[in-house]
Amino acid sequence: MIEGWNWFDAADDVTDDVTEAITAKEIDHWQACFATDAGRQVLRDLEGQFIRASLGPAAGNAALWMREGQRGLVLQMMRLAMPKDTSQTGHAQGRKSQETSR
Repeated sequence: MIEGWNWFDAADDVTDDVTEAITAKEIDHWQACFATDAGRQVLRDLEGQFIRASLGPAAGNAALWMREGQRGLVLQMMRLAMPKDTSQTGHAQGRKSQETSR
């Protein structure tokens, strides 16, 4: 029975199950879709529009929450589209090389 704050635990279990299912069984179609030139361009466009762009200081809370949801979706799409063998090391190495070039 879920009472009080322990409903967060149940939500975490569901999220973990869904993520594992997508990662284990359904990731190949994401990679196939975004491995094309057009697919990579779509990801670049989404990254430019939702990850690298800011809303500005006058943005209200609703706009900030909406943007954070959009940002989370684009990051999830980028993660699922990444080839399996470089999903962990490639992203971390890219970030390290950016930090050291500053």
